[in-house]
Amino acid sequence: MDIANALRLVECALSWVGDAAGVPARGRDVPAVNPTWSAFRGPRRRSVKVIQISSSSGVVMRPDSVVIVGGGLAAAKTAEHLRADGFDGPITLIGAEEHLPYERPALSKDYLAGKVDADSLAVHDAQWYADHDVDLRLGVAVVQIDRAEREVLLADGSRIGYGALVLATGSRSRHLDLPGAEAEGVLYLRDRGESEALKDALTADRRVVLIGAGWIGLEVAAHARGQGAQVDIVEMAKL
Repeated sequence: MDIANALRLVECALSWVGDAAGVPARGRDVPAVNPTWSAFRGPRRRSVKVIQISSSSGVVMRPDSVVIVGGGLAAAKTAEHLRADGFDGPITLIGAEEHLPYERPALSKDYLAGKVDADSLAVHDAQWYADHDVDLRLGVAVVQIDRAEREVLLADGSRIGYGALVLATGSRSRHLDLPGAEAEGVLYLRDRGESEALKDALTADRRVVLIGAGWIGLEVAAHARGQGAQVDIVEMAKL
């Protein structure tokens, strides 16, 4: 099963994988998968609170290990709050990018503008993960979930077992499916490398066409205009 088809998740949300009926989380049901580890944001805290794990037999238990898939804020905060809430089993965090888990909002703002450096984007530094016994597997993607064996298969061929699996992969850019979409100069913005490519491309002598007039598109447009570039915005919705 392809991980993209298994479950998609924006970074502000958390889901826990399994086969049993979902356990209510903040008034809603988490997806029916096994084992299910329900989580919610407390009313006065931004932390994730672990409620319980429900197996297919209905037995409430704690996992012996947790694997977190994702390299953003949700992934890093999941590891942080598992430790803060007393989970002392193995935690493995797997990220497709080679960078430490980082926050993405600045990719269309201060990082794009060169006002902050890459280190400032990181949720925690490398020492934090070592001090809290979180095993980082960076620069390798999860390509398959084996729910029967409770393992994830990585792009390098290795397998990692889990007691509970968290998918915190976030959203992804919608790539154009039309002639010329792969031409040189067609850029997207989702990760740090793409932000750096945009930074190099948005110069005063360029004409820029932006597809999408949402927050990110307009932030990039503002930066491009600030650099002196000509900017046209294409948006299918009425503004």
